[in-house]
Amino acid sequence: MSQLLKDFIKSDIHPMMKELGYRKKANYFWRKNDVFVFTINFQSSQWNFEGRDEFFINCGIYSFEVAKANGEESDFSKLSMSDLLLVQYNDRQHFFTKHHHFSSFMLADTSDVLETGKQVREELKMVLSFFNSLTDTRKLLDWFMKEKVWVHHNKFLIYAFQQGYWDYVDYFIKDKKLNYENEDDSDYETEMNGLKICFHSFSIWARLAKEYRELCEKYHHQLDFEL
Repeated sequence: MSQLLKDFIKSDIHPMMKELGYRKKANYFWRKNDVFVFTINFQSSQWNFEGRDEFFINCGIYSFEVAKANGEESDFSKLSMSDLLLVQYNDRQHFFTKHHHFSSFMLADTSDVLETGKQVREELKMVLSFFNSLTDTRKLLDWFMKEKVWVHHNKFLIYAFQQGYWDYVDYFIKDKKLNYENEDDSDYETEMNGLKICFHSFSIWARLAKEYRELCEKYHHQLDFEL
């Protein structure tokens, strides 16, 4: 990270984040509660040169409940900051998307630093407002369904199975099938087989078979792979 960006974060971003209860570690800001860790990461472009610094903002949500459901580390003190980007904020117009367009900003020796600071703070306020609206992981799943977002879907799907959130499971698999209708069926089969392997690795597939069959009967359709 360039000195230009370090100075910008220190003077224009750190005061606001500190006031909102976020701590700083390297180029990350983070805040946690009993359910989530929220992270804000500043990343320099690899194409920068002296006197010009383009940077991106990556924002993540780490769910302790999802981590536990997947047998992963849930002790925050043992997590690296990169582990916390379980869900990322990828697009200036949509909090989470299927695409990989990042919010980017530019600093230069000749740029208006005050104006850039204003833009970044306004952007962050939108993200932080969304973070504050999340009181539990179920709300995050509801948001995923509303926006048709399936980031780290295997992890969240396993969590949904364990919690009995069958509406999420059903919606997820139906949406996946619709997305593959005009594509090679082998792509869909490969993904579904990957999910089966994922479930087997956590030894929960057999235990959930009964609930899964009941889900199929409830929605009057046969989901697309055998138990």
